[in-house]
Amino acid sequence: MHTHTSGYHTLMAPIQLLFLSIIFLSVRPGAGAVSTVSNVAVQNGRSVTIPCHYDKKYEKHEKYWCRGSAWNTCRTVVRTDFPKVEGDTSISDDPTHHVFTVTIKYLMERDTGYYWCGVEIKGVGDEHKYLYLSVTAESPGLWVDQQEVTGVEGGHVSVQCHTIYPSSMKKWCRAEGSCVEVNSAKPGRSEIKDNHSENVFIVMMRELNREDTGWYWCATGQLQIPVHITVFQKTTTTTVTTSADSVSTVSKVAVQSGRSVTIPCHYDKKYEKHVKYWCRESDWRMCRIVVHTDFPKVKGETSITDDPTHHVFTVTIKYLTGRDTGYYWCCVEIKGVGDERKFLYLDVTAGTPGLWVDQQEVTGVEGGHASVQCHTNYPSSMKKWCRAEGSCVTVNSAKSGRSEIKDDRSENVFIVTMRELNREDAGWYWCAAGELQIPVHITVTQKTTTTTVTTTTQCVTSRALCTSLPVSTATTSATATKLSTSKMLAVTIPWSSLPPTTTYNNSALTSLERTLGPLRHTGVALVFLICSAVAFWKIWRYRRAQHSRKNREDVGRYANNTAEPCNLLTMDVM
Repeated sequence: MHTHTSGYHTLMAPIQLLFLSIIFLSVRPGAGAVSTVSNVAVQNGRSVTIPCHYDKKYEKHEKYWCRGSAWNTCRTVVRTDFPKVEGDTSISDDPTHHVFTVTIKYLMERDTGYYWCGVEIKGVGDEHKYLYLSVTAESPGLWVDQQEVTGVEGGHVSVQCHTIYPSSMKKWCRAEGSCVEVNSAKPGRSEIKDNHSENVFIVMMRELNREDTGWYWCATGQLQIPVHITVFQKTTTTTVTTSADSVSTVSKVAVQSGRSVTIPCHYDKKYEKHVKYWCRESDWRMCRIVVHTDFPKVKGETSITDDPTHHVFTVTIKYLTGRDTGYYWCCVEIKGVGDERKFLYLDVTAGTPGLWVDQQEVTGVEGGHASVQCHTNYPSSMKKWCRAEGSCVTVNSAKSGRSEIKDDRSENVFIVTMRELNREDAGWYWCAAGELQIPVHITVTQKTTTTTVTTTTQCVTSRALCTSLPVSTATTSATATKLSTSKMLAVTIPWSSLPPTTTYNNSALTSLERTLGPLRHTGVALVFLICSAVAFWKIWRYRRAQHSRKNREDVGRYANNTAEPCNLLTMDVM
């Protein structure tokens, strides 16, 4: 009996273990329940968004973001219930696509460390996945111009992945999907081109469809940087068509702290009467509106102005600080349909930025020329002069029309010269060096023709009368306010030919002389009075000095006279 029981337990032990394992696996998800990038590097002062993907069955579970090198000592920073925002860190859940994102703004080196994407599972250990975030003082090992890229169905998008590790393996990976390597054959519609000279590899995605929307990342060596691709639906309605060129602007601008900058945002003609706005955030879905063309037009140091005639609105930010560094969006409001938008990155630096100009507003005259000095800290980068929504001229290219670039590497500046200006040249341009641009507005004023009327001075001699006659001289000037050189004509008229009733002075005066005549007489009188007052004052001082000297002489003589009897008396006594 004992032996039978022992055999029974020996038989049941593995069955019970298998049963318990099945129960345990049914309530605890697998290792891939939460996934994210593993190692991200970001430059100090910038922002980053980290996507955390989770299994579909956790749509209604709370998610959180915590910090610590060990899971059991991890400190929760933000949660999808509360708090959703803590300092410069925020969290947002997208249960439709089974991903929650964490955005950290204004990163500092002390933010370097291990972080965890966590999904709360009550009664069972939470699902989690860690990553390492490195905040660097200099350019990180891998970075992108922006983490949000938009495209249209049937079109294409490109992503520039910058790296300081040119020899490392480069990849483009879809979150929870496959990767494309830089040296592999074209897999499907994605391709990578490696540009060693610029330390960048470019990802091109063609023939986009709505299913391409989602999170991807560039990868090189141990580093990754997430990028979100949004693909809009192509529509046939002309009033709401979404296209890549509906809104355009610069992509990256650097400005020194304490200075100001104006950003032009161009839009399609059909949006002339639409409201425009400027918002801030790396993720479009979390973008915070700063100013509107309706209200408010001004907020703090930021203002917005719309120019529907030229289909451009401009945003000016004054007295920039390091906290203004980040992603911004030029937007056009379209009710009932997704707004048109284009993002850019603004980098506010403590020292001299990588590209800057003396002023953003330059003025020229029709037929003349205008020059712009573009200063750069990247002498070996490709330098360009581009017209907004137009073509570019490069520093090494032949003359393109009337624009030319001269590169002065000794002064770290390239000079743009635009010749034979005409009114159509007015508009927005920008200098470009490497990944940076700086906008410049060119204003071309119209040549004006002014008429100057001058007269000669009249004189009377015994034989003839020399008198002044008005002479009209057409003179071309740069602006209406610039005075031209006067031309005078002296006419000698015989005395006998003039009628006796002619009033020579009055007939010769021009309207200008009638205005300036009384002023001239008043000035002469004022000078005469001042000179007279000075003369009287000097005479008075002279006479006063003479009177004082005479008094001193009289006193001296009186003293001498009184002293002489005393001297005589002394002599008698002796």
